[in-house]
Amino acid sequence: MAPSATGRPGPTVCPGASRKEQEEPALLLGALPGAPAPQPGSAPQPRPPMLLRESPFSSRALAALNCLAQGLLFPSFWAANQVLDLQETTAERKRHRRGRCCCTYTWRVLAGLAGTGLLLLSLPVAALGLLLWLPVQAARRPFAYQHTVRPAPAETWALQQRRTFTFVSANLCLLPSGLAKFSNLGHTPQRATAMAHKLAPAPPGPASARASLMPPRHRAVSSYGVTLCTPLWPSGEPWPQDSVVVEMPEDDASGGTGHSGGEERGNVRRGNAEERGNAEERGNAEERGNAEERGNAEECGNAEERGNAEECGNAEERGNAEERGNIEERFPADVDFLCLQEVFDLDAAARLRRQLGRSFEHIVYDVGAYGLQGCCGGFKAFNSGLFLASRYPVLAVQYHCYPNGAREDALSAKGLLCAQVLLGSAQGCRIVGYLSCTHLQAPAPDAEVRNAQLSLGLRWLQLFQEAHAERGDVVAFDVYCGDLNFDNCSRGDEPNQTHRIFELFRDPCRAGPGCDRPWALGTLLNYLQLYEEPVSSPQRLKCTLAQAEGRRTYLAGPILADGRPDPTARGPWRGRRVDYILYREHRGPPALHTEVEAVSVVTQLAACSDHLPVVLRLAVGPAAP
Repeated sequence: MAPSATGRPGPTVCPGASRKEQEEPALLLGALPGAPAPQPGSAPQPRPPMLLRESPFSSRALAALNCLAQGLLFPSFWAANQVLDLQETTAERKRHRRGRCCCTYTWRVLAGLAGTGLLLLSLPVAALGLLLWLPVQAARRPFAYQHTVRPAPAETWALQQRRTFTFVSANLCLLPSGLAKFSNLGHTPQRATAMAHKLAPAPPGPASARASLMPPRHRAVSSYGVTLCTPLWPSGEPWPQDSVVVEMPEDDASGGTGHSGGEERGNVRRGNAEERGNAEERGNAEERGNAEERGNAEECGNAEERGNAEECGNAEERGNAEERGNIEERFPADVDFLCLQEVFDLDAAARLRRQLGRSFEHIVYDVGAYGLQGCCGGFKAFNSGLFLASRYPVLAVQYHCYPNGAREDALSAKGLLCAQVLLGSAQGCRIVGYLSCTHLQAPAPDAEVRNAQLSLGLRWLQLFQEAHAERGDVVAFDVYCGDLNFDNCSRGDEPNQTHRIFELFRDPCRAGPGCDRPWALGTLLNYLQLYEEPVSSPQRLKCTLAQAEGRRTYLAGPILADGRPDPTARGPWRGRRVDYILYREHRGPPALHTEVEAVSVVTQLAACSDHLPVVLRLAVGPAAP
């Protein structure tokens, strides 16, 4: 379903929300923080932002019926999830093999029999709950909203100033634990709690907080990132066959910090080949294979060593702009917008909301249509998995469901979430931004389905912006992000690589169809190796991906049209980059110029997800005359 959910009516793509709900008056926020009081005879001020209704239901009675129906369905859901959760991840399988305990397998068999019995016993109650749940979903707005009043709201923006905005897109794979096991993950509640703490940065301070993403050294269009970690590996020395070993050097003798200036970064002594080849720093093969040295937090987790690009790589690689690809160990502290995918589990979404609400005042969650929705192409057991968090007030939100979901994706309401946010005001006009988040069809052979979904998304996005734009609006940014489930290097994804969306939006990591920039990095991990030691922690994953052999081993590689690995993949191995943050500029007075300050992937969710989050920082300011 795709009803509008703003303080004024908007276009409706398919039925599902009542006319009364669409036109429901919303609460008014106070004046923008820092905005001057209107003076007699002054220019009219823009209308204050509108607060969305938090509940997806228009009445408490409908919300109560929904809770009752979910309560009746819960026993069957819980039992089915417990049975599926008996699958073992690769880490659990390895641990049980080491233990060699027969009681583990006996317990799994007994638990499976008990879970199956409970599932069968609860089916009559589940059938009653389903009959009650289906009609209630027809009256549900396709998203819920959380507004957390914070003592220090986001700073407003005047057009005379140059302003940076930081966006994060991440696929968290937060399905119910039993289904997550098919991606070698599981333990969804624990992972959700851990990722919520990692995703929730402290509120940004003044100017210094926005230095957490290192900008490119050159303003050239071809260099958007910088390599922060290129671990030392002596040329000509073979890699171990059994595993990829990541070695970190000892602390610099001068005691320099990981954020040293340009003079320290260029210090020849740290980059000297003799020191890099020193046996004490590199160690012999036995020392490199020693788990204690590789796992020691002081050697691989020390902030000074992790943050110093020169202690992780040689000067020649750092200085080559065409070789740079920004790999960050932690999320920046200045994230303004957080766009998440695959937040299907409602308990996981609640854990995220509780933690992220401390940093993001506005959160849109539980996005999607449930049940039998005609415009969504059949029965939907799961929502879209989309989740949006914003530091800035949300003026309008609209969701559209893709009607052509196929295979296993047909059970989830994948779609497009569009949002309009208020960034400030200038001369009585609003300064707004548009943010669109999506998750496309996943199976590899369905390239035509993805192309159709991209085309639908562009049309819906245009309709949304036309419906909610006001005369005099200044558009600061228009960002389209999410897990598009195709990359720019696989031969099997060629039909998607030439879609029109790349003519309308800019991809900072893309040089052209089938060709990424030399520093671009894949975002999809090899899910069968998520728990291997070289990628088991953020710092290890960061240093492993900075090595060519590490990328080849632990990133998912290019595929053919049927999803099989491509043995003749062309070009250097960069992995499959399926997570995107695209942007475009809007023409109109006053003219604004958008510049990419930094692009990076983040390794902080190591062993928690099979995707690497993507970070984009845009700098927006007045265009040069």
